[in-house]
Amino acid sequence: MPELCRYFTAGQSNSNALNHLRLILRWVHAWVIPEQIAIAQAWNAFSDDGKLLDEKLSEPFDKFAHSLVENTCKILGCS
Repeated sequence: MPELCRYFTAGQSNSNALNHLRLILRWVHAWVIPEQIAIAQAWNAFSDDGKLLDEKLSEPFDKFAHSLVENTCKILGCS
């Protein structure tokens, strides 16, 4: 099963939290995509219409989303 998007709101502990979550998901036989993104203070990171306020995060987020869709299609066999 593909991993869904995840957001963490802590500061420098983002990497540790993401790595621990990836490890736990592998233990339960989830398939984890290689890309990951941590968004500090996620509750304030998006506008009312759902767009990222920090444009520096837009490109990494788009790459993450593209990878999620692409790898999900590979698993499900969709074209």
